[in-house]
Amino acid sequence: DENTGTSAKDSSGNNYNSSTFTGAGWRGGKYGSGLYFDGNDSVVRVTEGSAFDLGATTDSYTVEAWINTTTNFTTNNGGIVSKRAATGIYPMYLYVDLNNQQACFGISDGTFAPAICSTGAINDGLWHHVGGVRDVGSDLLRVYLDGIQKDTTADTTTATTANDLDLAIGNSGTSYTENDFTGSIDDVRVYSYARTQK
Repeated sequence: DENTGTSAKDSSGNNYNSSTFTGAGWRGGKYGSGLYFDGNDSVVRVTEGSAFDLGATTDSYTVEAWINTTTNFTTNNGGIVSKRAATGIYPMYLYVDLNNQQACFGISDGTFAPAICSTGAINDGLWHHVGGVRDVGSDLLRVYLDGIQKDTTADTTTATTANDLDLAIGNSGTSYTENDFTGSIDDVRVYSYARTQK
């Protein structure tokens, strides 16, 4: 909620402030101010750290954000929060699907890449809370929209999904120039456990 400058601060107390701030700007967010991404290689990156160095076969975790967009993603997905490599291994990819404009979450071990999407388009200009969960206890991926679990799919990965990429907000890929999101993102959170519906 800085509303100024070129750094996004970590409010958790863990000091994971942004390391790179490219093309994003401050606008009204869900809570105070949020970040606006123009869909042209805009990204806020947080250097890889233990809090989100996730993806071991024993790791459950959750990634969440508030988003607001009216964009019809037709060429590429809109990356919200990601450690996604263009191909290969990644532990989290929260995005808006280019086919149906739905909130989706996926992971990959380089061989298997399960993903799950919510129902209903979310590019309606309203704020939506989107979340993806990997739950190794139930061997499932879960996707949440506005606090409600919308669907699950089997976690078919059999090896680690961990990588050394930065956490990217607003796009994805090893170059941090792929799957650009257009719209506002606020209150990004990563938890090292599987959150459940309340």
